[in-house]
Amino acid sequence: MQRSIRRALILLTATAVVCSGLGSAAAATSSPTLNGEYDAVRSVPLTKDNAHASLDQMFAAHPAPRSAAALAGGAERPEFSEKSRAQQQEIARPGKYIQGARQVSSANRSALASGVDDKVTPEECRQKFLDDDLKGAVWFKNHFSACHARILLFDHYQCKGKDCVLTGRAMADAVFFTTMNKNERAADLAVKLWDFKEQNYPNERRINFAVGCWGAQSGVRCDPTTSEVTGTFGEWKNYGTVYRPVKYIGTGTETPNDPALNEKRTYFELNPYFYVESGNKDGSPAFVTFPPVYLRCDIARTAVNPQYARGSDCIFHELAGSFQVSASDPAIAESAQFIRRAQEHIEQTKPGTPGTYVPGRYGSGQALTRMYYDQAAIDTNRSTSIAKCVEFFGPDYTKRNDPKNPSDTNDCDEYPFAKTHQGTYSVKGNTPRSYAVQPLLSQHNQKLGSMLGIWMGEDHILEEDPFYVIITD
Repeated sequence: MQRSIRRALILLTATAVVCSGLGSAAAATSSPTLNGEYDAVRSVPLTKDNAHASLDQMFAAHPAPRSAAALAGGAERPEFSEKSRAQQQEIARPGKYIQGARQVSSANRSALASGVDDKVTPEECRQKFLDDDLKGAVWFKNHFSACHARILLFDHYQCKGKDCVLTGRAMADAVFFTTMNKNERAADLAVKLWDFKEQNYPNERRINFAVGCWGAQSGVRCDPTTSEVTGTFGEWKNYGTVYRPVKYIGTGTETPNDPALNEKRTYFELNPYFYVESGNKDGSPAFVTFPPVYLRCDIARTAVNPQYARGSDCIFHELAGSFQVSASDPAIAESAQFIRRAQEHIEQTKPGTPGTYVPGRYGSGQALTRMYYDQAAIDTNRSTSIAKCVEFFGPDYTKRNDPKNPSDTNDCDEYPFAKTHQGTYSVKGNTPRSYAVQPLLSQHNQKLGSMLGIWMGEDHILEEDPFYVIITD
C-alpha cells in the first residue's frame, strides 16, 4: 500500500509566539494603550547556537516587542473543536512519518525490547534537538514516546499609554514529553524547564504549563481534559521534571476506513502550551503554543490476542514502525543478507527483473503493511513463494548437501513477508513492484520470522499498520 511519507519531524508553523494581557479598554481600540506591569512569553528553536547564547545575544537576535500594539496580538489557549469526517480520516492515517532504527538504551539492549520500556527522558530529548538541529520539531523516539523542545523567552514590561519599557527578561530551555504506560490506556505527561538565564525578571511571576487533551472523534475523552503544572518563576527553577497522569477513555464511534472494527481504534489529541499570568490585575495571560500531537488507542491486546498487540494500549500511530535486524547476527545472517539484496540489488535475487523493486526499504516511501486477520491470504502468499522457489531453484531446493551439517535443510525464504499485504501473491502482472525468493537455511528463516512476530507485537503494529525493514551490519 503506497502512502505519503514524511520525516518523523513535524515542523512548527511558527517559531515564536507573543501575547500579553490587555485591559478591556485597550482591547476595544485599534491603537491599544497599556498602563502598569505586563508580561509576554515567546519561544525560539532549541539549537546549539541559541542554547549557548547569552541573554544579551538572545534578545539582540530576537528583540522583544516594545509597543502596546505589538503586545496586543498572539496565541490563545487551545480549545476543543469538532473534527470533520475528512479530518478524522487524516488523523487516523498511520505511518505519516518515518525515522531511523530505534536506538535501544543501555537498559534495553535487545533489539526486540519493547519501546514502551525505552522511555524518552528530558535530557535525551534536549540533546536530540541540540545534536540534530531539529529546530521547532516534535521528535518521536518510538511508538510510545514523543517530545517537544524549545527555548522560552520571558519579557517583563512597565507600560504607559502606547509605550512599553522592557524592565526584566529571562530565558529557559523547555522540554515537554509524553510516555505511554505499559498495557494501559494511559500516559504520563511531563515538563521540565532548566538552564535559566535572567535579568531583573520577577521571581513571583506565575508561569503555567498545560496540555489540553480531548478525543478526536465523538464518544471518547481524556481524564483530565487539562493537565497543568503551575508555579512562580522562582519555583520553576527548583521543580526538576514534573509529571501529570492522563487516561484515555471510551471506544468512540467508527472512524473512516477502519480496517479492524473489532479493535475499537480511537484517536486523541494533545495540545501543549505555556502561559504567563500578567503582572497587571486587568491583564490577560500571555500564551505560547506548540503543535498538536495525535495518538491512537485500541482494545486489540485484550479483545484479540496479547501476542498480536501489546506494549501499550495507546501509541503514536503517525510514526511508521522500523524493524531492525543485523546482517552479521549468526542466528539470522542468511535471511537478513537476503533481505538486503532484495532491497538494494534485486537483480541478485529471483525473479530479479531489472527495473523492479520490493517495498519496505527505509527511506523509499514504500512501506510494508501488516496482515493479521486474513489467514487464507497469508497461506496463499506462502504457497505462491514455495511454487516460485520450485520454479527458479528446482524441486530439491530444500536440500543443502552440507557435509559439515548434513541434517540442515533450506526453507523457501521470501521478501516481502507472507504476513504483509505486499506478499508474493499480491504481485500481479508486469508491475514495477515485485518480490524475491531464495532457498535459505531453515533455522535462519524461522528465527527471523519469529523475531518479526515478536517485534510486531511489542511495537503494537496492528492490521494494515505500515513499517520498514532496516538491515544493519
